[in-house]
Amino acid sequence: MNRFDPILDQPQSIELEEADPTVRTRLANPDLYFDVDARTDLLDLVWPWADALYARSLRLLITDPQHEELTAMVTRYYPSYQETILGSEGMIISKRLAAPLGTAYDRAVVWMLECQAEGDRLLRLDVDVDWGEPLTQRIVDGLLVAQRNPQGARGIYAQHNAESTRVFGNPQGRPTAYELHADGRATLTYFILVNGIVEVPLLLTISDVGEQVAWNGFLGLRDTERAFEISLEAWDRVLKTGRLWTSDPQINRAVQAGRLATLRCVQRLRSGLAPTGRRVADVPGLVRSLDTFDVVQSRNLLAHLRRVAERSAGKLPARLPIRPKDALEPPGVDTAAANAAYLTAFQEHLQRHPNGDLLAEHYAALAACAETLVQLRLDPQHQADAATLAVCGAGLRRAVTLATLHKDGVNAVRWESEACELERLAEEGGAPAPPAPLELAQWAAQSGWQMDSARPWGFADPLLGAALAGLAVWSGCGIQRRNGKLTVNPRRGNPWQWWALLDLPLDDGRISLVWDGATLYATQPVDSDQPVQLCSKIRALKTDELDFDLQFELVLSVDGDGAPEHSAPEHGAPEHSAPERRIFHPEFERASRPAIAS
Repeated sequence: MNRFDPILDQPQSIELEEADPTVRTRLANPDLYFDVDARTDLLDLVWPWADALYARSLRLLITDPQHEELTAMVTRYYPSYQETILGSEGMIISKRLAAPLGTAYDRAVVWMLECQAEGDRLLRLDVDVDWGEPLTQRIVDGLLVAQRNPQGARGIYAQHNAESTRVFGNPQGRPTAYELHADGRATLTYFILVNGIVEVPLLLTISDVGEQVAWNGFLGLRDTERAFEISLEAWDRVLKTGRLWTSDPQINRAVQAGRLATLRCVQRLRSGLAPTGRRVADVPGLVRSLDTFDVVQSRNLLAHLRRVAERSAGKLPARLPIRPKDALEPPGVDTAAANAAYLTAFQEHLQRHPNGDLLAEHYAALAACAETLVQLRLDPQHQADAATLAVCGAGLRRAVTLATLHKDGVNAVRWESEACELERLAEEGGAPAPPAPLELAQWAAQSGWQMDSARPWGFADPLLGAALAGLAVWSGCGIQRRNGKLTVNPRRGNPWQWWALLDLPLDDGRISLVWDGATLYATQPVDSDQPVQLCSKIRALKTDELDFDLQFELVLSVDGDGAPEHSAPEHGAPEHSAPERRIFHPEFERASRPAIAS
């Protein structure tokens, strides 16, 4: 794929002859995550809720016993799934693997095989399963059930409760043969008669309790084609909420990859939503990115920090607990960084999405974290080093802003004084300079963005991708709040000739913005240092992969107040003229621009 190709919905395709065989990509949803190799086979399925590996590998081997060998030709990397194309003369097979989103049961993995043949062809499908541990396995109604420490059979269906359960198979047919091994491996063999086009689904559902839950999930997804479509639609909605287009095709694709990295780096634990690694220090970057397309998930992350801060009396651990009653890591050198991360993430979120009730709900926990930062300086038994003092000072600066917003003048003044003292002590102690912040001028180098033709394009560290996704919107587009008003300065902090930001969540609604290089078009009133034209509707046209010719439809507001496009005039009042419709047809750059526009 051309690295300057502007089509965001076009998947990257890599021929298997050229692909790096060691490459592993990550697919995930808010419930689970797993890796995928270059041939679209599953590796290392983890369910963070249970803090357990649920499968070491599931590999699908497709052969044509009566004809020539099938050749794996190309692998395509879509936002919501991965696909490998196999073929021989007269036969094409698509093998897709997905982590479902928005379906009846997302604690699952979905495979879709689409087989096309000229005439009748008989295919053999061998599924090699390695659960990664010895499990009790049996075939029930044509499905493989694997459990850890199952109890006795109960109920009319003779089902078993267990510490963990996996149900795998084809919802439409049974395996012709199977082998179950005591070490946690299994092989299932299916024969598929293909005439024209045939779709063959496979499902894996998991549960940390009884067999009934995994079975219910499996049955909820048994119309696999529909479940796959629902998942595609859900991923599409996520990607198109707050989508950023600019004149630079490379950063457009990198920002989209960063948003996907954000989604794949956040999972549900029993104690709440958390980063995949459970590190509190990862929360600010994830919240910046989530604030561009899913404010609810941002607040779920922050709510988890609030509950842990309340439980720990303001001494946040470096890593969040898996279960609500798990013992917390004892306070230590990482407490200052964790507390500062919570204060930073919340203050920045509140700046982008103001909410007085949310501040009131969190304020006690935030104040407790601020007091811990103060005490770290005063504790005679644990003298903090200069670097820790600098972190404490930065965290207290955030606390001062929050106290001012909450009209807590006493603490605002006191924490301001403490922040000044901490900064003085840190400077005297020779505190190292903080890490250089990510900047759009050097975004590719700083974020570790990789565009290797033999590997899927992405980031060496997905958390840096999440940071870039947030930076490009909030700093790149110059969006901020000033005295409660939304301000957009479209030329500050970016080198783009034009940009568009569609359906950005804002104040329980959404706003769309288009900067054409001369005028800022907006669907809500904004302050700006550039001319502003209010619109009743902004939408992108011709974004499809097969018919790409990006344009933006701008329907100007008739009365200048952003009212709906059509409204009936009052009796006796003069009718409004038809709204003016403009089309902005932008051009993309073919080379990157290192300089930042002034």
